[in-house]
Amino acid sequence: MYQTRLNLLMQGSNVHSKFQVVSYHYQRISSSQYLLLMQTMVHSLKLRNQMQHSHSQRRTQCIISPIGLLDKL
Repeated sequence: MYQTRLNLLMQGSNVHSKFQVVSYHYQRISSSQYLLLMQTMVHSLKLRNQMQHSHSQRRTQCIISPIGLLDKL
């Protein structure tokens, strides 16, 4: 019986600590500064991916058609 009560107390403290962690992250995510930071990071990642994609397309064109490289210069 003592073991069962101890387990229940430990489970209760685990739930309480998980609730604190979730609350903390919710407050952090809901702050406008954090949202602005996340939007900025997503925007920069999109730009980087677009630049890498266009660079790889140009490189593929040059490999396939060396004359295309001279046209672009």
